[in-house]
Amino acid sequence: MSLGELKIGWIGAGKMGGPMSQNVVTAGGAVTVFDPVPENLAAAVAAGAREGTSNQALAEGADIVVSMIPNDAVLRAVTMGGDGVFKVMQPGSVYLDMSTVSPEASAEVEAAAQAAGNAYLRAPVSGSTALAEAGTLTIMASGPREAFDRCLPLFDAMGSQSFYLGESDQARYLKLVINLLVGTTGAVLAEALTLGRKGGLD
Repeated sequence: MSLGELKIGWIGAGKMGGPMSQNVVTAGGAVTVFDPVPENLAAAVAAGAREGTSNQALAEGADIVVSMIPNDAVLRAVTMGGDGVFKVMQPGSVYLDMSTVSPEASAEVEAAAQAAGNAYLRAPVSGSTALAEAGTLTIMASGPREAFDRCLPLFDAMGSQSFYLGESDQARYLKLVINLLVGTTGAVLAEALTLGRKGGLD
């Protein structure tokens, strides 16, 4: 199925989610966006997205619901809370979460998605806001292979590379591995520079 044939709901249009959703719109996707921050929502609509009135409203009838949100608590609320999208998504549709969250929270969402009859794909990204704007993110995905294949047109609009890693939470673990490597590299660099300055290096 081509991008233009998909009905896409998008939750979260902040620093990363905003430009990512805009790239999908630019590539020809029919995207309805909701964000609780009015400025974020207005920017997405100005870029060509349809304005959603709530998470549940955009999820009804969507082929794919995408979320790019800040943490575990928001992921649980968006999917399984009182106004969670799993209550209204049509069976057989895909919930695509591109956030950086814990494998533990992700496993809870997987169980809830399966109970609702939906496919759950994890696809965290590697890259800065500049790469999000350029549409050159690296996308790491895991979950049902059929869901990954359905989401490929979106990945092509947002990233320069996408990798399928397995049926479960492998993508979550790989993103955390990358974050750990980046964080520890920064710490080692700071220690090394401090040692050099103590030794009189400019």
